[in-house]
Amino acid sequence: MKRRDLFKKTITLAGTTALTGTMLKAERTKQPIDNRKVSAIAFPEKRPLIVYSDRPPLLETPRSVFTSALTPNDQFFVRWHMPDIPTHINPDTFTISVNGLVERELQISLHDIKTTFEQVEVTAVLQCGGNSRSAFRPIAGGIQWGSGAMGCATWKGVRLRDILDKAGLKKDAAWIGFNGSEKAAYYETPNFVRELELSELDDHVILAYEMNGEDLPYLNGYPLRLVIPGYYSDS
Repeated sequence: MKRRDLFKKTITLAGTTALTGTMLKAERTKQPIDNRKVSAIAFPEKRPLIVYSDRPPLLETPRSVFTSALTPNDQFFVRWHMPDIPTHINPDTFTISVNGLVERELQISLHDIKTTFEQVEVTAVLQCGGNSRSAFRPIAGGIQWGSGAMGCATWKGVRLRDILDKAGLKKDAAWIGFNGSEKAAYYETPNFVRELELSELDDHVILAYEMNGEDLPYLNGYPLRLVIPGYYSDS
């Protein structure tokens, strides 16, 4: 498959998995800067954005981009929490894991996701929970985002509900735990895990592999990410 080396991402119904990887390097660009806060550094598949950190990458979309309904992939904000980002993946062997309170534990390949389940599209905004934090008074802790830690895209993938139906939820199941691909620099730092109560699951919650008609950008979850419309997000 004609892709650069990327990273592996796993979801799990209960429990966690360990992932390894290395940091990517930013590349300098000579593209013009249309805002004094926009960096001269361009990350892979991105135009120069407002940079708060390069390890982990924290990239904000300039306000001038929000003149169109959909945010271009190469200007979509980036929010990672841990410093070590896996950069190596073979999409032909990529799988997600579903385990915990299920009747059948599953290992589902990217190919199966694209061919076995009904394909759907959802247009939704992703927004970091800290968007516009720099305007808070009194000052709140955390990254002092402006108003560009958000973006809107049309996502294509499969319903999470369909995958869980294939696994078969046990009657005691109440929460879904999602374990991402970030790895802490310090071994005692816990995995970065998100949870969703089953009562909040609907047909708009999808596992997406496309964004605005293209493969997900490297820094926005390639090759597969969770999209939960209506909730704050990390991209």
